[in-house]
Amino acid sequence: MKKKIFTAVSIIMVLVPWSILPLRIYTQWALDYAHIMVPCYAAFMIFSGIFSIVAYVIGKVRNTAMKVCLVIHSAYAVFGAAVLIMMIAHHRENQTPASGDRTTITTENVNDCTDIKVARCSDGNISCSIVSVRT
Repeated sequence: MKKKIFTAVSIIMVLVPWSILPLRIYTQWALDYAHIMVPCYAAFMIFSGIFSIVAYVIGKVRNTAMKVCLVIHSAYAVFGAAVLIMMIAHHRENQTPASGDRTTITTENVNDCTDIKVARCSDGNISCSIVSVRT
């Protein structure tokens, strides 16, 4: 009985990450809160990978459906971890400038839009990070 429950839960968990597609396509709030949704889905994918590995190794659930779920969930877990790592790296890169940095903000009206450019240059360095936002 335990093996059937683990297999059923694993099969359902294979389908959950795909629910982000209709949410992102058909609802505006999903686009507005993507910075929350994407890490939550990534964490769920990592959890489902760990769940499948534990069920397969420790729970000894070794039927064909579980083997397929294990492969899919392992790929999900790797992809979810990569997404979280990229989001953390992106967040660290785009933090507010330190006190020794110079930040220049320019605005320009272009075709009924405001083009905002932010340049962040460290003292003594020539390299700059430039971000352009059109509102």
